[in-house]
Amino acid sequence: MNVSNLSVSLGEGVRVQAQRLSHGDRTGPVLVFLHESLGNIALWKQFPRQLAEATGLDALIYERRGYGASSDEPLPRPYDYLEQEGTVWLPRLLDALAIDEVILVGHSDGGSIA
Repeated sequence: MNVSNLSVSLGEGVRVQAQRLSHGDRTGPVLVFLHESLGNIALWKQFPRQLAEATGLDALIYERRGYGASSDEPLPRPYDYLEQEGTVWLPRLLDALAIDEVILVGHSDGGSIA
């Protein structure tokens, strides 16, 4: 499995850190991992790789704005920040990476985004 560490521009000065796990020329949906309120790529540990290998699907793990090595997020967050993550920022990330078909895997706040 190929592992690529990425820094992806989402516009408006926003960059997010991401990790792409790829089987090569594989087609089909991509598993997209959405972390909890204090999460980052590293906290998923081996779970994304294990699930990608078990399913034969590619995977994308990323750090939302304000987390890990991604751009800061203005504080205080608006009450609908999780909704914005799912309707604005996640689609921009998927577009930037040309990912059309996804299976969302969310934990805690990530489940709300999914």
